[in-house]
Amino acid sequence: MEFNHWTTAYEYLLKFDVFNALDLMENGKFLEELKFGIGDGDLHYYLYNWRCPFTKPSEIGIVLQ
Repeated sequence: MEFNHWTTAYEYLLKFDVFNALDLMENGKFLEELKFGIGDGDLHYYLYNWRCPFTKPSEIGIVLQ
């Protein structure tokens, strides 16, 4: 629980947009109140979420499963 609290507190500073938490010890009660949505358990990483310097298209590779 302490780790989750730390992660949420630093979310803005670190520019995360995804937060994962297990539904243990009735976490759902406060997560729902804070407007967290229930996910499907799969994380997807989209290029617009990444912060990186300019990269030429020829230097980018994407692996799809």
